[in-house]
Amino acid sequence: MKLYVYDHCPFSMRPRLIAGLNTLPVEICVIRISDDTTAHSLVGKKVVPILEKDDGSCMTESLDIALYLDALGSHKLSDTSINSDFEILRDDFLKDYVALTSPCFIHSCREFQSDSDINRYQQREEDFLEASFDDLKNHVEARKSHIENFIRSFIPFITSSDPSDSLTATELVLFPYLHHLKTQVNVTLAQPLLKFWQNLSPKIPV
Repeated sequence: MKLYVYDHCPFSMRPRLIAGLNTLPVEICVIRISDDTTAHSLVGKKVVPILEKDDGSCMTESLDIALYLDALGSHKLSDTSINSDFEILRDDFLKDYVALTSPCFIHSCREFQSDSDINRYQQREEDFLEASFDDLKNHVEARKSHIENFIRSFIPFITSSDPSDSLTATELVLFPYLHHLKTQVNVTLAQPLLKFWQNLSPKIPV
């Protein structure tokens, strides 16, 4: 099987992590931002993640793919619902998350191979944030401090004693944000968040 992803995409991380936790033979294929052909040829639209199964058929929708892969493995997901209170909190911190990580992604993620890749992504994120990447650099430390305090609100949603063995769908959705904040910006994670991230991060297939 092939899983088509962006490195920077939290949605792509969901099935990617499940594939790693279940040690499934899935090839990770990173699509360039400026690649308008691959996804269209597979599913008729520009979207990630995409799972191409062994029979050539394809799936989209990150949680659907994660559930499909988990069913092929050892059933790591202990539930399939996302906590609604968590979703509200996630929406509240999304702009700060994007503001901190997006200027870093263009230097570290494999989907950025050319100026065309970078410019297309940068324009989209600057429009969303209503600020330029240059302007964002002036507020990194203040925003980082704010988000370090805010993400403590996610601690109650970490409920699995060993998430590498069994985790909730809410934990699966939370993980990519923590992973990107830690690896791209080196935010300081409170101990429960740090332990959660350290447990799962080695399981990500590349």
